[in-house]
Amino acid sequence: RHADAGNRRHAFLGVKVVVRAAFDERRRADHGDDLGVLIGRRGETLLNLQYLVNLMLGQRYPGKGGVTIDAEHYRHRREEEIVSKAMRMAESVKEYGDPITLEPMTPADRRLVHLALAEDEGVVTESTGDGENRKVVILPRD
Repeated sequence: RHADAGNRRHAFLGVKVVVRAAFDERRRADHGDDLGVLIGRRGETLLNLQYLVNLMLGQRYPGKGGVTIDAEHYRHRREEEIVSKAMRMAESVKEYGDPITLEPMTPADRRLVHLALAEDEGVVTESTGDGENRKVVILPRD
């Protein structure tokens, strides 16, 4: 069952967006012009906005779960990009035998890498570093 609240137009950060709520999926889809401002560098603005919205919803509706905010399918594209890069780097590790350290990632992005390579018998992954500098290292399996 898909309950659609209809489309609503809003302006956020000077960006015009159309908001569509799908209550069964707890997702909000934003479509509009210049959504790069809403997404931010590597999705940071989007993540921060999602955090704030979930904080407000959690106070207003405790125990009801959260929402995922996406803009122009950014999250899906980012997930595909991360998994693809992890697979390419794993092939390089298997070919040359040298570990590869990926750039710092959010916990969710690191989890994607670990899950994508969990079944690969030629490599193992581990996280290293602290806070915002936490990275995934792809190592050859012994």
